[in-house]
Amino acid sequence: MRLSRRRLLLGASGAALALPPLEAFAQAAPVPKRLVLLFTANGTLYEQWAPADAAKPAGSPILAPLAPHAADLLPITNLEVTSAKGGLGDDHGRGIAHLWTGTAMVGQPRGPDPWWAGGPSVDQVAARTLGKDTALASLELAVQPRSAAVFDRMISAGAGQPVPPEVDPLKVFDRLFGARTATPDELRRRRERRTSVLDFVRGELSSLKQQVGRADALRLEAHAESVRAVERRLALLAQAPACAPFARPNAVDVDDPAQFEALGRLQLDLLALALTCDLTRVGSVQYSGAASPVVYRWLGCTVEHHELSHRADGDADAAAQLLSICTWSSGEVKRLLDALAAVTERDGQRLLDHTVVAWGNELGKGNTHSHARVPFVLAGGRALGLAPGRVVDATGHSHNDLLLSLLQAVGVQASSFGDAAFCKGPLPGLTG
Repeated sequence: MRLSRRRLLLGASGAALALPPLEAFAQAAPVPKRLVLLFTANGTLYEQWAPADAAKPAGSPILAPLAPHAADLLPITNLEVTSAKGGLGDDHGRGIAHLWTGTAMVGQPRGPDPWWAGGPSVDQVAARTLGKDTALASLELAVQPRSAAVFDRMISAGAGQPVPPEVDPLKVFDRLFGARTATPDELRRRRERRTSVLDFVRGELSSLKQQVGRADALRLEAHAESVRAVERRLALLAQAPACAPFARPNAVDVDDPAQFEALGRLQLDLLALALTCDLTRVGSVQYSGAASPVVYRWLGCTVEHHELSHRADGDADAAAQLLSICTWSSGEVKRLLDALAAVTERDGQRLLDHTVVAWGNELGKGNTHSHARVPFVLAGGRALGLAPGRVVDATGHSHNDLLLSLLQAVGVQASSFGDAAFCKGPLPGLTG
């Protein structure tokens, strides 16, 4: 059953959370475009993942849990992450660094600087346009990443600028809704404190600009613009619709391996809620990181995910465990699609129709560390010009073409993305 704006949304704690009416959204304004990136690790079992029939996008064992959304899917077969086939880093690190950037890594192999993505990820470029009118330009979430290294940083603001994801759902909730659960006096005091700090910084910058040369003055002006951006965000946050659930989600130990599934569901639900409330139009959820070592014990697995991906070719039990992990991941993606499909926008279409969801991986095949035939699935986007409900064969194309298509689908003007040597243009077959 689809719910209207006066709806109940499946909440992060598993209970139905009542949302107040959202008539505060201007009825005459166009429905926002949205972009969501999802990541799971260690490649796939390609023959079990790729649908054999182009007219049946959920027609494979791994994608079968997505069958209720078959009409919303665009699995992309035979797509290569060509930019990641050489350069700095190891295969897993390059895979995740290139996944959403399509750009060579930066850093020193034996120097003090670690390897990082060499450019902005597609979501951060989209957020420059889509995030101008929301309280948060983008929302980056993750489920039990291991470190702050490139293996666990799929989002990048620019060359050597990893964006750390938030791993604690309670902190996500407070970031999204804390201001709307405070008393009026608390809100006033917060605004006054923030305003006084910003006023002081702005005054100091203005004074310094009179004392430095042109190059430094330009740097200070850029910093002043970032201060103005913070002011705009604070104003937008204060004006955002009253859209918070009645209670915070239940606390979960973010470091407990047994809570991996629960944490992922909390993050997906909170992202869906943030999109529904138009607190952001760009978001991402990263499950673990490249070369993920998670042991999926709740699925009956006994070996780390990364190790299973290396054993799968010659070990039937390892292959069965890996298949269960890949299939489970499809079921978790379905959870997000369910939430987005349950919301009716003011034009009568679903939130999912106005959102492009892109699900990717750092490898195509785990035991060969291949960047060929990397599994990508798009979902939604029908109102944005995509034509889901079919399988797209991307033979001969690099994923840079896909990244460019994502930007264009959400209304960002671009003719190339990432390393131009690997970008021919928008990926054919995605639109009607």
